Formats: sequence, C-alpha cells, structure tokens
Amino acid sequence: MMAAVKMLSPGAAPLSGGGESVEQEWMSREVTTGTTIMAVEFDGGVVIGADSRTTTGAYIANRVTDKLTPVHDRIFCCRSGSAADTQAIADAVTYQLGFHSIELGTLPLVHTAANLFKEMCYKYREDLMAGIIVAGWDQRKGGQVYTVPMGGMMVHQPFSIGGSGSSYIYGYVDSTYKTGMTKEECLKFTANALALAMERDGSSGGRHSSGRHHRSGCGASEHRSSFLPGKKQEELRARVLVRARVLAFRESRKILGLMTTCIPGVRWSRFHWRPLQWET
Repeated sequence: MMAAVKMLSPGAAPLSGGGESVEQEWMSREVTTGTTIMAVEFDGGVVIGADSRTTTGAYIANRVTDKLTPVHDRIFCCRSGSAADTQAIADAVTYQLGFHSIELGTLPLVHTAANLFKEMCYKYREDLMAGIIVAGWDQRKGGQVYTVPMGGMMVHQPFSIGGSGSSYIYGYVDSTYKTGMTKEECLKFTANALALAMERDGSSGGRHSSGRHHRSGCGASEHRSSFLPGKKQEELRARVLVRARVLAFRESRKILGLMTTCIPGVRWSRFHWRPLQWET
C-alpha cells in the first residue's frame, strides 16, 4: 500500500526496481492542450471551435477543457500549446485590453488584441509554448481572424486552424472552404473539420465546443457546446472519403483525356489502356 501511495504521489521521489526508475511517464510531462482549434470569418462575425482534451504525455488530464477564452466582450482566443502558458498569456492580454478599453472609452479592436498576443508571444518566445488564434468582431472591420503561432508572428486569414490535430485536416479545409460562406455554412464547416481531426489525432478529443460572435455581441445564447459521438465522426469521415475519391476520379479522367488527345492510336476504355483496333 505504501509503495502504491508513494508511486502515485507527484511530489514523491520515483521508485526504483533493479536500478531502473518506474516513475510514471505522465508525472514529469508538461500539461499541454494537444488540440484542434479553428476560427472562420463570415459576413458580420466569426465562428470559433475547439475540442476539449488536455493531455500530459499519453495521459488525458482533462476531457472537458474550455479552450475558447474570452479576452473582451466580442473578442475570443483559441488556445493551443502549454495549458499554463496559454492561460497566463490570455489573462495578461485580458488585463491590458481592459485598461485600453477604459482609456479609449469604447470597445477595443480585434487587431489590437492580436497585436498584444503577438508582442507577448514574441517577447517570451524562448520560454513559452503557445499557439493562439484571435477572433472577434469590431465596428471598424467586422469579423476578423488572426493567427499567432509559436514565435510571435501574426497573420490575418479568412479562416485558421491550429494545434496537433490541424495537420490531419488541411486537405479537407482547403477543398471545402469558399469565400462568402454564411453563418450556418461556417458552423457546419467547423463542426465537420473538428470531428475529422478528433478521430485521427490522439491528443484531440472529448467534446466539440463552438461559438459564433457577431455585431450583436456574444451572450449565453451565442455560445454553445455539443458532443460529437463516434458514430457521427464515422459518418463524416465516410462522406469525406467518398467525396475525395470522386474528385480524384474526375481529375484522373481529365488528365487521361488530355493524354489520349496527344497519343495517337491509344484510347481509354474500361479503365485500361489498350491500342485502337484499326479496320482493314
């Protein structure tokens, strides 16, 4: 019993058996939001979304983390990286942005909030591990999405994805996104992308949290969280695979059609190359 208690106590020294440490791997790992985060602009606002899994190595420390953090009334940030670092940065920016808003006597700009995140991430780039997406609405430019990756760069984009799960869905978002999407289309686009990432990425999971923020502000009715069961993820993946295969087939037919016009005496028939049979 004492051995078990000592092993499970984070402050205790690791046990050793035969000269080898048997300390559990997750005890010495940093708590990270190995995650999938996303934000999309639409006419009049933005849609943001994230999963809810927080990990320490292979151990899931929290399955219902809220990674969509408000920094002002109509400005949110999506956090990925070290949980402690991103929380500290978000708290500092919220504090500075509040004072800035009081001095101006009006609501701050989304660009201003993104600049504050950029300055802090760049200044402490050697010490912090934080990837941030800043999204919100202001009266000057409407809905905006800014990406602040690790290192302190800032880029304005119509939509942005981040976190460990984003590498699995770049093809999907590139092929699906189109300019001028409505609010409902953006919500569906975000939900499908997060579902696909949560299925493939071991560090992403839990529930899908999404919110929409526009000129009327963000109240309780404008922020929602919904679970995505495994069956829905399988259905989404099946639809995406079918669509990808159809697109690949159409592209191959176009390429082969061009080739047949350039190669005399050869045609495409029943998905196989064969020489034309000339009549004599």
